[in-house]
Amino acid sequence: MRNCVLTIFIGIVICQTSFSQEKGVLKVEYDELVSYVPQIVNNDKGFLLVTKSFSFYRTIFDNKASLKEIGVNSIVINTPDDEYFSEILINRKKDFLVENLFESRAIKKYFAVKESIPKMDWKLVEGSKKIGKFVCKKAELNFRGRFYTAFYAEEIPIALGPWKFHGLPGLILQVEDSKGIFKWNAVTVSYPVVESINLEPVLSRVKKFDNISYKDFDAAVIESLKDKFRAIKSRAANRQVSFSTKFDTKEWKEPTNEWRKQTDYSF
Repeated sequence: MRNCVLTIFIGIVICQTSFSQEKGVLKVEYDELVSYVPQIVNNDKGFLLVTKSFSFYRTIFDNKASLKEIGVNSIVINTPDDEYFSEILINRKKDFLVENLFESRAIKKYFAVKESIPKMDWKLVEGSKKIGKFVCKKAELNFRGRFYTAFYAEEIPIALGPWKFHGLPGLILQVEDSKGIFKWNAVTVSYPVVESINLEPVLSRVKKFDNISYKDFDAAVIESLKDKFRAIKSRAANRQVSFSTKFDTKEWKEPTNEWRKQTDYSF
């Protein structure tokens, strides 16, 4: 295991050359609950930082992770193994989203996966829930193969949330998919935040990793998995062993998308 430390410097620092340093607006810590098998739940952490122009969301695949201030100058996020690396940067002024990640299923490389900020057609429905001190309203969403129920706080007029979620008339404090696999719960909310936030480390990774569109990345992962399973079947045939190979995308966060509706693959 290689321990990495992402330091996001916060403080009154004059940086004439870095356009990524802006006044902070909001920071939220989420519990990310992932349950592929009933009664077995992975409890990860997620951190949302928001400035006037950007939002940054980092998943920490370690239930002991925490976001804490060191003195008054920095926020430190400890991260575990590389293969569980994922962070999302949304540039709201230029209308694009990029996810820095390590593709662990087949390609085994770092990517900066870019797309326009995806459209989310939320439906505001009856229902409310108190989360912490906030009375939250209910909304529903079909997005890329999953149906989500969310609760948002109009008291915090920021149309963002964990992961890629955005577009509701208030901060999303809780969201869960209908199959119970993915769930996000806000744990702490700091609003307003007045420190400066430097996102240059994140932007540097965007430049360093392989830049690719979301559409091309999805196609590349599917083709790499096909190649992987074809090779397994070929080796089994050479040994005169009857062997069936298949994979599906049903447990991915985005089982389908605007370009791919297929979820099951057999060889």
